[in-house]
Amino acid sequence: MFLTIGVVLVLERLVGLDVPVRPQRGQILVTEALPPLLRHPSVPARQARSGTLLLGATHEEEGFDAGSTAAGICRVAASTRRYFPFLARVAVLRAWGALRPLSPDGLPILEQPAGWPGLFLVTSHSGITLCPAVGRAVAEWVRVGHRPSGLPFFDRVRFRAGAPGRLEPTPAEVSVE
Repeated sequence: MFLTIGVVLVLERLVGLDVPVRPQRGQILVTEALPPLLRHPSVPARQARSGTLLLGATHEEEGFDAGSTAAGICRVAASTRRYFPFLARVAVLRAWGALRPLSPDGLPILEQPAGWPGLFLVTSHSGITLCPAVGRAVAEWVRVGHRPSGLPFFDRVRFRAGAPGRLEPTPAEVSVE
């Protein structure tokens, strides 16, 4: 994921596009291969075709530090055991940390910027969890030459003050401390 956010930041400097993303670290554990257990990805676990389980994901504001930590690994393991107690006896093969680009509202940025034919901004879509679905949608977009009707509009314009559809904090969400 570092490459993704790195490319976005370089792109900003090269072509002058403002892409409001920041890095967020996520840590994951990978287990030994197991027989099929999960038909669909869940919040704490996804099973790869190889049978290994990808467990958890932290959401840490650590700047550009993509490393894994003992504390993060322990949090993922403890959280996973709450959902799947039987995994306490499964061997963990490796752990890693990676960066995911995160937009101010936590939603994806999916846009073909005006004035840049052939350039697509596809970022901030939850790391590995949504990549296949977003990838298929963007491939269709590139193939047909216009945004597919089923793909929601996630342009950067939503971050401008007063933009239609902009999510503004409600009075209850504004801290007065």
